[in-house]
This record gives sequence, C-alpha cells and structure tokens, in this order.
Amino acid sequence: MTASSAPAPTGGTEAEAPFAPAPVQELLRLFVKAGRAHQLYLPNNPIYKGALDALRAGFSAIWARTDELPLTFSETEICWFEQVVLSEPSKSADSLSWMFFKDGVRELKLLKGFEDKEVVALLSILQRARKASPDEDDLLTMLWEADFAYARYRYQDLGMDAAAPIADSGPKADVTREQVEQVTHTAVTESQASGIVNLSDFDATLYFLDDNEIEYLHGEISREYADDLRSRVSSTLLDIFEQQGKGDIRREILELMELFDQLRPIALGTVFSWLTRMHNPRVRPLLEAAAERLASLNTTELVRLILAQEREVALEAIRRAGSLKTPAAVQSLSKILAGSDVELRQLAVSALTEIGSPSALQALERGVEDSDREVRISAVRAFTTRQYKLVLPRVDAVVKGKTIREADLTEKMAFFEAFGTLSGEGGVEYLDSVLNGKGFLGRREDSELRACAAIALGRISSPKATEVLRKSSSEKDVVVRNAVNRALRGAIT
Repeated sequence: MTASSAPAPTGGTEAEAPFAPAPVQELLRLFVKAGRAHQLYLPNNPIYKGALDALRAGFSAIWARTDELPLTFSETEICWFEQVVLSEPSKSADSLSWMFFKDGVRELKLLKGFEDKEVVALLSILQRARKASPDEDDLLTMLWEADFAYARYRYQDLGMDAAAPIADSGPKADVTREQVEQVTHTAVTESQASGIVNLSDFDATLYFLDDNEIEYLHGEISREYADDLRSRVSSTLLDIFEQQGKGDIRREILELMELFDQLRPIALGTVFSWLTRMHNPRVRPLLEAAAERLASLNTTELVRLILAQEREVALEAIRRAGSLKTPAAVQSLSKILAGSDVELRQLAVSALTEIGSPSALQALERGVEDSDREVRISAVRAFTTRQYKLVLPRVDAVVKGKTIREADLTEKMAFFEAFGTLSGEGGVEYLDSVLNGKGFLGRREDSELRACAAIALGRISSPKATEVLRKSSSEKDVVVRNAVNRALRGAIT
C-alpha cells in the first residue's frame, strides 16, 4: 500500500464526479453490513458469505464505470468527489468515518481487484481497530503493516506535543556534606516507616490512567449500556430466517420474534430496512406492527430516518410520516423535495399532501416547478383539492408561460383546473382570451389548450364565466365544444 503524509483534502477531490453517487452509496451500505457480519459470524456462516458476495457485487457496479474509487473522511462523513456518500452522526467505534478520521487517515483510494484479494483483510483490520485498547496499534499502523497492493491511503501526521526546552540551570549552589547526609537519612527513615503509603509514588507507574483514558473508558461503558441489543438480535434472526429454508428452524424463529414488541425506537431503521425485503406472509405482519408502533411512539427517530443514507429506509420513513400525518416531518420532507432522487420526491409530495398543514403546503410549493412531470401534477392537484391560494402566483406563471404548451393533456388539465379554482373571477379574462381570442391572421390557440381553458371556466362557475363559455357553445372543433358543454352542464366539480 502506498501512503502519503501530505495533508489530504477535506471535502473530496476537486475533479467532477464521473457518475452519479448512488452506486457508491450502495457500496458503502453493503460495506457496513459486511463489517457487521464479519463481527457477528464465522467465515463459514451462510449469512457472512452472503454479505461478502453482495459487497463484491457492489464493487462490480463501480468497476463497470471506473478503475479506482477515492474516498475522503471527515469526523462524521465519507465523501466521494465532494459528495457525501455516507453520513454517520455518532463518533463511536461503529462509525466508519470516525474510525479512519481519528487515527489520521484522510483519504482511501481503492483499485480494481481490491474486492477479490484484500477486502476481507480490511474488514479484519477494522474489527481489530474497534477492539484495540489505547496502548495498542492504531488503524494507521495496521494499514501500514497490511501493505495492501490494491489500496492507497493518505494520512495526516497528528504529531506529538513538542518537548519543553531544558531551562538553564543557572549558578550552582554550594552544598555541605552535613546537608547531604541529613537529607539522605530523612528519606531512608520515611521509606522504612510501616503503614505509610505515598500516593505520588504511583502517579508515574505503568497502570496509572490519564484523564483522556478515563474519559474514553467512561464513554465506552456508557455506549455499551445504551446500546439496544434487541435491535441486533432482531436483525440476526431475520438474517437467519431469510437464509434457512427448513420449516422447523423458521417456526422456532417466529416464536422468538415476539421480542419485536419489546424493541426500542432506535430499532426503527432496522425494521424499515427489512420491511422492503421481507415478503413472508407470517413475518411481514410482525414487522408491520413493530414499524407502526415504533413510528407512532417516537416522532424524532422517524423524522431522522427520512434523511437516512439507506434508500429503502428513507422511502419507508417518508411513507410512515405521511400516513401518520406528522407535522414535525415537514422540514425533512422539504429537503427531500429539493434533492435529486425522483422517487423520493414523489413520495415526499404524497406525504406533504397527507399532512396538509400550512407549513406542509408551503413546502409543497416547490413541486409546481419540479423537473419531474409526476411531481408537478401531484403537487398542483393537491393545491386544487385544498384550495391553497398562496400558490397562485406560481400556477399563474406556468399557465401563462410557454412550457405549458409543450406539456401533455393531463398536465395541462391539472394546471388549468388549479388556475380556475384558485384565481376565481380574476382569471376569467385570461381564460376568455385563450378560449375565444384570436391571434395574428385570426389564428386561435390549439384545441387542447382551449379545452383546458373551458374546464377552468367551469371551475369558476360564475355568471361571467358562464357567459364566456356560451360564446363557444357552437364551436366547430369537437374537442373544444365537448369541453365547453361539459363545463356548462356543471360536470366539473
């Protein structure tokens, strides 16, 4: 392994990322899972082998796009080309980013072939580093000893405190022979006195702990006692249930799964993760019940999981936040709506619509101008249903802009219905110009746009709107005439 002590960049490589970060995020998720399996199971265990195979498959997705994978570490994040691909808020032995950062490793570059020859060695090193005491080798030393061929790392020399310069002793004082004998006699007398122990004699011994070591031990003890082992046990049981096909083993596991009722809120992420993978008709209801109970009892954990790195956990958290109508989730859902994942944005729109609070609808306004068609339609229909008039300026800009003319009929209809519902009498004049107006050389708008204007006028349903509709009741264009007649009959509700 090649190492460098030059200061590593803290935010990732300056070059542009060669592809989207999703495969890297999935790889790190698989790496964390494989690390957990490496801790819990023996090498011949099927669950361990499955986790390792999945990790190697994750590397294959990376090598299909590039030949090297550079990762940079901060205290709580792992970055790839300045993009956060793994966030771990807790600074503990379970945090991958903290383990590398605290021992000085700032960058790790993995090369093609690493997954076949050296990934198991790295998992073993990380396990040793988690259990290492302060006076044992740190992670940086272990990496150096491993001498990897398919990995490069860059570290920051944390250094040592500079020793204080030796002060000038100054002029020597004369000491008489009698003074030396007196001091020596006194020291011997004190050392021979029975029952006297001087605590200062022990301060510099090998077994004396300094303040940092005592603080570290307190922290580890507190973390150990705070850790919910039931969550780990549940995950292990589900792993075994998935791997084992024997009926008697599965029945025994189902009996043990009664502990789901005893899970703490911190286990919610584990339950969400398994919900997307478990389709067994006997286990899934148990997971559903546990998820419902934990989500309803701990809003804070539910909101935190909306922004989880594991995509399936975030998807399930968003669904639950919507079904439970959780107002506290609005801020996190707003961040999702500003993200790049289309499916997450679509679910966020549904969740905000179900919550329906003023702050939720305000956050939903961003969806009107979203790049995804489904997000735009869902958002604008929610505003129509709830008659949220504060979004009218955004809807007005779309209806009167050029992009609406390039949209399909469904999207045009959704925006014009919203415009008619929210603008009321104030929108009749513009809709009249679309439905009945003529442009250069007497040219009218296209049939779909005029039909949508008629539907919007039907939404307004005022005397003035009805009068405008009657102007086109004998329209020759079949599409427009049908829309006008429907609006006049009051078919639009």
